[in-house]
Amino acid sequence: MKMISVCVKTCASLLLLFLLAPAAVVAEEVYQVGFAKVDITPDYPVRLNGFGFRREESEGVSQSVFARAMAISQTDAPPLVIVAVDSLGVRLPQVDRIAEQLKQSHGLPRENFALTFSHSHCAPKVNGASDNIFSQAIPPAHQKHLDTYSEEIIGLIVQAAAKAIDSRQPATLHRSTGTVGFAKNRRPMGGPTDHDLPTLIARDPNTQTVRGVYVSYACHCVTLRFNKISGDWAGYAAEGIERQFPDSIALVSIGAGSDQNPIDMSVDDVSIAQRQGAEIASEVKRLAETKALPISGPLSAQLQRIALPLNPLPSREQFAELAEKNSNVAVRYNATTQLAKLDRGESLLTEIDYPIQTFLFGDSLCMSFLAGEVCVDYSIRLKSEIDSKRYWLNTYSNDFCSYIPSERLVGEGGYGGGAEVPYFALPTTLAAGLEQRIVDEVHRQVPDEFVIPEGVQGVAPKSPKDALQSMRTHDDLEIELVAAEPLVRDPVAIDFGADGSLWVAQMSDYGRGVYEKFEHHGQVRRLSDTTGDGQFDKAVTFVDGLRFPTDVKVWRDGLLICDAPDILLARDTDGDGVADSVDKLFSGFEIVNAQARVNSLRWGIDNWIYGSCGLFGGKILSHKTGQTHNIVGRDFRMNPDTGEIQAVAGRTQQGRSQNDWGDWFGCTNSSLLLHYASDARYDSRNALVSLPTPAGLSGGAETRRLFPPEELVQFALSGASGNATAACGLDIYRDNQLGEEYLNNAFTCEPVNQLVHRSVLQPTGIDYQVSRGENETESEFLTSTDRWFRPVQARTGPDGSLWVVDMYRYVIEHSRWIPQATLAELDVYAGQSMGRIYRVRPKSNQPAAPASEASPAPFDLTGKSDLQLATLLKSSNGTVRDLAHQMLFWNSPSDSVADQLRAIVAEAPLAASRIHAIALLSAWQTLDAPTLLVALANTHDEVVRHGIHFAEPMLDDDAALRDAVIRHAAHASPRVRRQVAWSLGELQNAAAIPALTALASKSETDRYVRAAAISSLNPNNVSSMLAAYVALPTAQQQPESLQQILRTAIRLGDAEAIDGSASQVLPAIANEAASANRLLIELLDSADARIGNATIAWTPELKLTVQQAHRRAIETLDPTALALLGRYRGAATAQLLMSADEPSVGEELSIANVLDAISERVSARYAAPLQVAAINALAKTRHPDAAELMLERYREVSASAQTAILDNLIARNDWSLTLLDTIAEGDLRANILDADRRGKLLSHADETIRQRAKSALEMAGSPSRAAIIDTFQASLKLASDVDRGRAVFRKQCSACHRVEEHGFVVGPDLTALTNRDPQWMLSAILDPNREVDARYVSWSALSEDGRVVSGLVVEENAAMIRLRESGGKEHELLRDSIEQLRASDRSLMPEGLEKDMTPQDVSDLIAYVIHSIGTPAPMAADQPLPRQAHQIAPFLLDESQPIQRRQQAIDQRPGMGPAILNLLAVDLRADDLATQYKRIPWIWRVALAIGRRSDDGELRDALASSLPSSDQPLLDWQAVVIGGGLINGLTQIGQWPSDRIAAILDADPTLAPRWQQTLAMSAAMADDDAVKKGTRYDALRIVALDDPEKAIPHLKRYLGADVDGELQMGAVSGLADIDAPQIGALLIESLPGLTPRNRQLAIEGLLRTPNRRDALESAFAKNAKLLTAEEAKQLAQP
Repeated sequence: MKMISVCVKTCASLLLLFLLAPAAVVAEEVYQVGFAKVDITPDYPVRLNGFGFRREESEGVSQSVFARAMAISQTDAPPLVIVAVDSLGVRLPQVDRIAEQLKQSHGLPRENFALTFSHSHCAPKVNGASDNIFSQAIPPAHQKHLDTYSEEIIGLIVQAAAKAIDSRQPATLHRSTGTVGFAKNRRPMGGPTDHDLPTLIARDPNTQTVRGVYVSYACHCVTLRFNKISGDWAGYAAEGIERQFPDSIALVSIGAGSDQNPIDMSVDDVSIAQRQGAEIASEVKRLAETKALPISGPLSAQLQRIALPLNPLPSREQFAELAEKNSNVAVRYNATTQLAKLDRGESLLTEIDYPIQTFLFGDSLCMSFLAGEVCVDYSIRLKSEIDSKRYWLNTYSNDFCSYIPSERLVGEGGYGGGAEVPYFALPTTLAAGLEQRIVDEVHRQVPDEFVIPEGVQGVAPKSPKDALQSMRTHDDLEIELVAAEPLVRDPVAIDFGADGSLWVAQMSDYGRGVYEKFEHHGQVRRLSDTTGDGQFDKAVTFVDGLRFPTDVKVWRDGLLICDAPDILLARDTDGDGVADSVDKLFSGFEIVNAQARVNSLRWGIDNWIYGSCGLFGGKILSHKTGQTHNIVGRDFRMNPDTGEIQAVAGRTQQGRSQNDWGDWFGCTNSSLLLHYASDARYDSRNALVSLPTPAGLSGGAETRRLFPPEELVQFALSGASGNATAACGLDIYRDNQLGEEYLNNAFTCEPVNQLVHRSVLQPTGIDYQVSRGENETESEFLTSTDRWFRPVQARTGPDGSLWVVDMYRYVIEHSRWIPQATLAELDVYAGQSMGRIYRVRPKSNQPAAPASEASPAPFDLTGKSDLQLATLLKSSNGTVRDLAHQMLFWNSPSDSVADQLRAIVAEAPLAASRIHAIALLSAWQTLDAPTLLVALANTHDEVVRHGIHFAEPMLDDDAALRDAVIRHAAHASPRVRRQVAWSLGELQNAAAIPALTALASKSETDRYVRAAAISSLNPNNVSSMLAAYVALPTAQQQPESLQQILRTAIRLGDAEAIDGSASQVLPAIANEAASANRLLIELLDSADARIGNATIAWTPELKLTVQQAHRRAIETLDPTALALLGRYRGAATAQLLMSADEPSVGEELSIANVLDAISERVSARYAAPLQVAAINALAKTRHPDAAELMLERYREVSASAQTAILDNLIARNDWSLTLLDTIAEGDLRANILDADRRGKLLSHADETIRQRAKSALEMAGSPSRAAIIDTFQASLKLASDVDRGRAVFRKQCSACHRVEEHGFVVGPDLTALTNRDPQWMLSAILDPNREVDARYVSWSALSEDGRVVSGLVVEENAAMIRLRESGGKEHELLRDSIEQLRASDRSLMPEGLEKDMTPQDVSDLIAYVIHSIGTPAPMAADQPLPRQAHQIAPFLLDESQPIQRRQQAIDQRPGMGPAILNLLAVDLRADDLATQYKRIPWIWRVALAIGRRSDDGELRDALASSLPSSDQPLLDWQAVVIGGGLINGLTQIGQWPSDRIAAILDADPTLAPRWQQTLAMSAAMADDDAVKKGTRYDALRIVALDDPEKAIPHLKRYLGADVDGELQMGAVSGLADIDAPQIGALLIESLPGLTPRNRQLAIEGLLRTPNRRDALESAFAKNAKLLTAEEAKQLAQP
């Protein structure tokens, strides 16, 4: 590749080179590598080793055997030499002889030579190797041949090694690991296997020809058993590889395979061995054709011998007995040989001199060589402790001494576990402990960088170089390493400095609790290139001690830093490179979620800095202005200089970015991409109208699917791979360096899925169409198989590359969502000192430039003049343009620069450049009309759009400019037309009216443009707009627009002009069309709301028209007529319906007559829709008689009309009481109310209604939800019927759910459910409030007219909110008409469905729902452990489940504790102790688990759900949660509960008043004899956290010997939790009177601090009887 930086393209021939030359395109290291192959087949018969049954010398040669050698070196250093010999094994003295000869001939150090054996059982025996294999003496003739061969093989091996050393030539080395599956564990009891095939391939660096291969496989070489010489499968593998790669030499050796055999074996069927060899050769060929890891780095070797002790030797007598009496011939023969040694005066072996050797290839590969027949346990263990991707274990190396069992095999015994020692001529077995000795020495030789850290599940981190090799992108792109540890650590965000530096936010404390108190290590570092060679070589910590920094942004001479709850400005005022001034600019951003905090500060093209609210935002204090702004749940823009901050459209979690046109995009963890197509500045101008919110994005499900690598780090609560669960770090790529097809594409990081996802964006009017890249239909832009790869931010670099920030952590998910058992095995901070930054750039096809030519000029804008910066606005790179724009914004304008900017507006080839120039001129207040006219004449839609926006301040004063803008009302682009509609609303000049009128009419086809025109209505233009609109031909009038214009004219226009505005629509309301009534209703409603009690001099024509319309309505009584009549009459309506000249008019149109007329339609004689319309009309009059009229007609109308009556009655508080009174008096039955409506009344916000409902509906004494579920358990055992269930569903559920094209979409999509558990479904149906999904919480709104509506919030914007209730009915409310909006703590799904269904109905319904989901699940009790809170809560209460399984359900689902608690306690009441205490055992277990986990978020949420609300009593279950669960759990893990809870209260002050109230109530509960003693214990634990001056005397009262044991325990445990000096003496004094269990607790409390321990030791020294012997031992322990 061409080793130069990519230049940032500009006009005016300015060449801007970026700071970084490629650092991560790893050059393949070239070694000197030689291979040799020497035939070691004897030409005479010889005894073959391996099988003891052989008695004769070999009977020919089936396959020649060889010594194959490989020598690898660098420069003139001695090589590393490996020889693989086709032999069962060679002894250490012989290997030493070989090494010594090579030292003499080639200067080869001993440690640089390794000999490995293929362990073929058909190869000639060598002296010393398993000398007792035949269990009899070898005949002298046979021994003579063995002696000859044993000498010959030494020379032949030396020859092979020497040839390899002498034949070294340049070569590259690559390592990969394949899989071969023909081995099995051969032990009788079975065991593990290792099917890895580590492979090293040497290639010619120029031709890429394979010159040699080295492989090893963990399997005994015993496929063949005949008496012919053969290399067995290993020999055939070598032959096969050499055939695959002509002129290559293949070395094959054995891994840890002493207990592994081939699955297929034979006496003489050579084809089996050939097939096995071919399997290896085929896998090697596959590996050679795939990308492998390059080997690089310096070579080194170590060799150490350790002693492996044998067990105590048998005595001579024991040997004699074994030789004479043992039934095993091998044992007898071995004993005989040992006795012979003793007879010769020789000492028997007491230990094995065991060689362990290591070859190192830099940090890219580590090879260990172990002697003997090593079992597979060693391989599995070492590869779990050492990075298996870079570690290679060779066994059967350097000495064929014995079997090397693991401790497991030593314990199991048998062959391979000790029974084989006779064959090796050993006097006894190896002593226990050998495994650890061997492993310790291996670890001593292996460098630390290869060792896998603890707590990462055996997955080792990779070096930056190796991590890079794990990454994949498109073939025409390459990935380069920009920076890595130690320059950066824990990077989460970057920004590009004007001087070429890189600013990095480092969140080192990620994983800590959000409320946890700890020393903060978060930093901002500045990376720089001090040598000018294009490489970052210096890192300076600019700011230290940050908590969780999430972003950085260069600003003037300082740096903006996001560190919730603050945005900081850090400056270096003394020039030492370290910030000495750190000021808070804004405070108040939410901190509740570690993964959702303020972030993404980005320069906007409109001269503001934009930011992400992190989902939550907050009430933000500007320290400069002293003002607090409501930015809750909305993104923002700010001006750091002035302290201004404003809410903007969008709600981003982590990653907000703009494209070249100033369109903003964001993401959330579960949404890869969002587009914020509206503009809050305009949308909020007219609060009287409801504006549609653009969809923003469109695209199929395939655009949201992810294609991650196969292996991910996932836990029980992790989302499914392939779905976005951690989307973050969004960037819009703003350059064409990667290719034109990437320009303005979105790139979203997904660290859990180890990828960066690309979204192609195509504008479609106001919105964008999303698609996948053509080359990414089933792949991703960037992925990595490195399971530590955690991309968290993407940025367009000033060099045109896409920069990717890799936090590089093993655990990226917050600990709250990891099961406790798993968490205990994890290091959640693994990788804390690591981190990488990469960039993706085009691959160069040119050769690398010489180093002297490849060093680019540093990227440095600090010395640029304003004219030069202005030129940079023409760069194709959006980051460069933004930075130049920013720097010019900071500077004072000059005429010459302003002129250059005007020239850019006129002439720049890039539209984006023109927009930047316009924005800067506007910021400098030097933007003039001629420049804007040039922009408005541009052919690019976006230049025109922004020109219109920036022209707004001049439009009133400049007619030419105004006319130019107005002409664009007919522009082809709806984006331009929408901007015209928005901007014309800023005018005071009436010239805008015709264009606005047209844009609001039917001639405008885009609804969003029409909405923009309506948003422009204001008191200054609305009257004129109304006049112009009604002057349009009727066919051009859009009825909805006309109504909105009329509403605004009356509500916002001058009071004196109300009659005039109303009169303008006289022709439209005078006809008999339905639209006339709708417009009249708008007129009257608006007039009533506008004038209050004022009297208006209405024109006679208007009064007559209104009266005639009402007369027609009384006559026709069609739906629109009913809507007109059925209105609440305000002052305006009353005045218009009265006539001073004709008093009869008032009587004729009186409300009484109208009620009578409407009531006539409330009859079964009319169609149901008309009945409903009449009922709604009655209700809207708000007349006191309307409720009685509806109730009187209830039995006379259709079912849908009855439903309308009930809904209207329930919608008003006074009418709800009337309805309940009617039911209580028996005039109507309670069962007319279905579960939904009962629920609304029983959970009503008004206490009087709730109590009346309980009484009238006989619910006060109703069974709890748990009891109801118990009652319906039998339904799960009934035979169910899907067809019957369908009927039940359509009757009971279709009002809120749609299945099989039947019903309404209000609640969740049941067909998308993944949980088919019938038990869960039963709970969900009968106890819907057990867990309330926030998406389906019921909201209740009280409108200014006294109407109450409720439902789900399905849409909201700055002006309106839309609620949807059951039946799909929707209510759209303008925000300024809402008196109160209240979220229920209950689901929209009602309780009480059991009143309308039998157990058989429920059984059938569940069967139908499961059928609708897919394959039915059996209704068996034996289900897997539940995974979600709504499943776990009922599972815990299921007494048929074993306690252990229920506890497992709690332990395996961390983070869900508070949700489970909420579900267990949702319906518990103070007067229902029986239900409380039925659930308390499991409430306690859940709370205890939360306490033991000590997660900030869980603790906070648990406190929030269990602390009594203001003025509410402390219930028993709440005391159990707080005292027996949270406090107790914190104590059990050694924390001080007072400190932990104080930290939570500090972070969330809203809990503090409830906590203080709880402390006071717990003191009373602890002393209340009516409370159960166990709960009083819990209360005492709470008391302990009060002020010690209050708590200690209180608890002390319960220490007496006559106090109940449980209460005494509460006092002891509580006192132990108080970190006060007097506690030690108090506990010591109480010891004699405590129960045994409480004594133990007291002593544990005394040993909790050094001071208490000292006090106890002192007291014990004075009184030896104070402690028992066991207690004294406990004290003596350190």
